[in-house]
Amino acid sequence: MIQDIYTFSNLNQILPWLGYPISFVLGLAILYLITHPETAEKWGAILCKLGAYISTRAEKKHIALDVQSIVNSFKKETDREVENLLPYGIKIDWVGEEITPESFISEGVVVIRLGLHKNRDENLIRVLKEYLSQTLVPEIKPHLSESVKKAIDFAVMSKILKKAPSARNRFLENEYKPEIDRNQEIKDYCEMMEVLDQQGRFTRIFLRELKDLEGRLSGSLPKDKVDKEIREFLEFLYRIETKGEQDVPLDFVGEYIKTQIVLVARPETTDIKPHKKRIKDNISKGIRSFYLLARGSNIEWVKMLARDVDSGKMLEKLIK
Repeated sequence: MIQDIYTFSNLNQILPWLGYPISFVLGLAILYLITHPETAEKWGAILCKLGAYISTRAEKKHIALDVQSIVNSFKKETDREVENLLPYGIKIDWVGEEITPESFISEGVVVIRLGLHKNRDENLIRVLKEYLSQTLVPEIKPHLSESVKKAIDFAVMSKILKKAPSARNRFLENEYKPEIDRNQEIKDYCEMMEVLDQQGRFTRIFLRELKDLEGRLSGSLPKDKVDKEIREFLEFLYRIETKGEQDVPLDFVGEYIKTQIVLVARPETTDIKPHKKRIKDNISKGIRSFYLLARGSNIEWVKMLARDVDSGKMLEKLIK
């Protein structure tokens, strides 16, 4: 299909094409703006503001969708390891630029109110900080010291931001480093969590136990001993990961957390009966959860052990 294409090189060509009534009005408008430059500037400012408004709305929408995509992707990954670790969705409510970010839970989503920052990475960081403060083991956090609380949020934040390297670098430089320079405890706990995460234990063991404990502590008043026990549990897991050839305790029996790590890691392992007996003995002692760790050829032994132990307790397989 052939279409006519009209081109005009000057105003004399445009006016007859538009029609003289319209041309007359347009001509008067142009003449008025030429003779009243202040009015022309005013309308120019209005048009620029409109363009900027449209652009800002698009920017806000883009950031909101980007954040939701990152959060939903991370939620999907963690749900395979710890069901419902991050139970809420996310909604962003953009307000004035000078507003301090704040958040609350409404109808199953975390509503985050904040102003649009000129740096897109900063927007992502601010949103994620508010989101994690509301949705990551919220029933546990009143029991935790600021050091442990921040270390957990920092560790999860760093994991999420691996999907956004530029924002992660900004977070590490502007948020993480200044904090660990002021607080050695946060640095120590973050480094322990990083070691656990490298082996897949941070989410599947540490955060899983916190999620399980959350249900038992829901509605209770803050207790310092909960914080103390969680610190000890983190250190317990860290010692196992860094033990080398040394023998270290594999049972953690606290007031709130009672778990056993079952290592099936020696190539010469040929019999699951000792592991099975140890698990059954510990069930009678009140152990709530067992984590079976294996590598290489021992993976099949772990699968056999998991099938063979029918305890009615939580039995987690960590196969690498």
